[in-house]
Amino acid sequence: MRVSQSLVNFSETTDKFNENPGFLNVSYLDSRINSGEKPYKCDECGKGFGRKKELSRHKKTHSGEKPYKCDVCGKGFSQKQNVSVHKRIHSGEKPYKCGVCWKAFSSSSDLTCHMRIHSGEKPYKCDVCGMAFGKSSSLTSHMRTHSGEKPYKCDVCGKGFIQKQNLSAHKRIHSGEKPYKCDVCDTITCLYMVRPRSHFLDDCTG
Repeated sequence: MRVSQSLVNFSETTDKFNENPGFLNVSYLDSRINSGEKPYKCDECGKGFGRKKELSRHKKTHSGEKPYKCDVCGKGFSQKQNVSVHKRIHSGEKPYKCGVCWKAFSSSSDLTCHMRIHSGEKPYKCDVCGMAFGKSSSLTSHMRTHSGEKPYKCDVCGKGFIQKQNLSAHKRIHSGEKPYKCDVCDTITCLYMVRPRSHFLDDCTG
């Protein structure tokens, strides 16, 4: 009976292959993805992927190629799906909601990172000092404190920064912009979001 059933299963598989020669390859790919196997490695950063086309898309992040453009602001992206996510900035759409605090996000990846605040999960660890992070981008920035790399340069004075937001804050020194006001007295302005130490509550309350 078992032999007979095996022959039936083999016959069904053969029929499917005859009807669709890609059947076995698709089945193999699906089983490999489900197992977590990632045989396609990026020769730049070592990141692994389950499918060759995923690796091809990823390589554009290293080459700087950004063929997909936002038709609203013209910003370019290496992957087509990233344009759709980006356009939610213009539309204000935030379809992904946290089931704990109900904060909304424009992308599922942002929601995943946010959920780690509630769970305390920090899967990205520094192999130099062991410090852990909830976001891969945070680990990337942290690693620059070990390497000394400062890729974000001021086009006015040439000063370098580890993080892009630090460069943005620095450039206000040159422009004189002070966008942040004291949340108590609403009169003192500052380059940075954090209230300056020299401005105490006593100055506001008299």
